[in-house]
Amino acid sequence: MSARITLLDKDDKVIAHLGEDPAWREQVLKDGMKMRSDPTIERWVAGKFLHPHDACFDPAGNIYVAEWVHTGRLQS
Repeated sequence: MSARITLLDKDDKVIAHLGEDPAWREQVLKDGMKMRSDPTIERWVAGKFLHPHDACFDPAGNIYVAEWVHTGRLQS
């Protein structure tokens, strides 16, 4: 959940981490994850995850990610 999405196979083995970026994760996690509750969203970067909690696929294979942040956030 911390700044990335983990994809698992049918046996719960990790296939990939989407959005893995150690420097970004450090920014997101510092100060007790205050970035996720910051109402000034200028620090949020499009395409970079903060605190993803759910994801789903559409018929075309696009992934939609819902994040648990101050205002709520969806990314595709």
